[in-house]
Amino acid sequence: MIEVFNYIDKNSSKFVEELKKICKQESISAKKRGIEECSELLVDMMKANGLKAEKVKEKGNPVVYGEIKGKREEYLLFYNHYDVQPVEPLNEWISEPFSAEVRDGRIFARGVADNKGNLMARLMAIKSILEVYGDLPIGIKFFVEGEEEIGSPNLKIYLEKMKDRLKADGCLWEGSDKDSKGNPQTYLGAKGILYLELRIKTAEVDQHSMYSTIIPNPAWKLVWLLNTLKDDKENILIEGFYEDVVEPTEEELKLLKDIEFDEEEYKRSFGLKEYLKRDLVRSLIFSPTCNISGIISGYTGEGSKTVNPSWAMAKIDFRLVPKQDPEDIIRKFKRHLEKKGFKDVIIISHGYYAPSKSSINSKIAKVTLETSKMVYGKPCKVLPLMPGAGPLCYFTDFLKLDVIGGESLGRPDSKIHAPNENILISDYLEAIKHVSAIIMNFK
Repeated sequence: MIEVFNYIDKNSSKFVEELKKICKQESISAKKRGIEECSELLVDMMKANGLKAEKVKEKGNPVVYGEIKGKREEYLLFYNHYDVQPVEPLNEWISEPFSAEVRDGRIFARGVADNKGNLMARLMAIKSILEVYGDLPIGIKFFVEGEEEIGSPNLKIYLEKMKDRLKADGCLWEGSDKDSKGNPQTYLGAKGILYLELRIKTAEVDQHSMYSTIIPNPAWKLVWLLNTLKDDKENILIEGFYEDVVEPTEEELKLLKDIEFDEEEYKRSFGLKEYLKRDLVRSLIFSPTCNISGIISGYTGEGSKTVNPSWAMAKIDFRLVPKQDPEDIIRKFKRHLEKKGFKDVIIISHGYYAPSKSSINSKIAKVTLETSKMVYGKPCKVLPLMPGAGPLCYFTDFLKLDVIGGESLGRPDSKIHAPNENILISDYLEAIKHVSAIIMNFK
């Protein structure tokens, strides 16, 4: 591996430029901006680095598929996504979101940490091995979707269509990160997610607020509705919500003891005053959630305007843990609203997927953990579940693959989904080395 690692060090500036190139191309799936251009750029970059690549178009945004054969018949599948989150609030960015500006040893760009940094680390790892040895020991397949940031609504359609092409001996998910002390981390699964939009409409137009004594206010209705979902102890009040939750195993609780959660670092990074009073690490990984993502109604502009709004809207997301079924949660949620008298609420689903877990004893997990030591100089900490969500369930349940998070890129202060998203260049180069080591040692 020393030859490959030396090659990566000597070509570090070139690899940074490759990452900057794709980060400068916007690809916001929520706004349908730059998607075609970014997918075409990615195809070109894969081809330039030795892979056969193409855009696959079925429904929604295209998938980019890349493949390269190795000396053995084994294949690793890499899952990534090229779409990114919206950039708002724009005024909080120090540099333009798609300028990929480098300062203080970091690259700042929307999507650099989620998920273009990992995507390019994997592509540059393949390039490095090919340049040093001329071929790969195993084959690699890339499945790079363009709708992850909007809930992967068409992912299953693509997987059904491409099932035979995606056969592999293990899967590296989109990547992991480091903790606040620089320790590499990875994960064996992810929470599921259910994202809903709630709308209440009481009139065709807003009215003068003097009519609020005789005309229903949809904002109040929405507030009352939301107040029925949780109590002040953070307990979710939807009947049957917890009934399928599985308690963590002894092995999983043992893994938790090794996870370092720097409370003060997260406070500093988020500008946070306090945490909820609970076991932070266990709650973060094993507790389901009911979260209000946003609320809109009436006049929110500068100064005053006295209106009784005609409509109100809230967006909520549920993070689900193993054995919870998002379709079952939707049914329970609807029954809850009916029981509480909110029968006039319009419910719009913006996507969901189930939670998923793989074994720490799988081949891809063992190789990922063993090779982390030679790259980072320390063992990788293992999260039984990623606190965030991802469509791993389609790969574990439908494609029957063992999945692990993969290389560590990004830190608590990488500001994923927020203004000034960034990664350390040194972390990017280490990620390239880790992926190289996984490819070379997957046996």
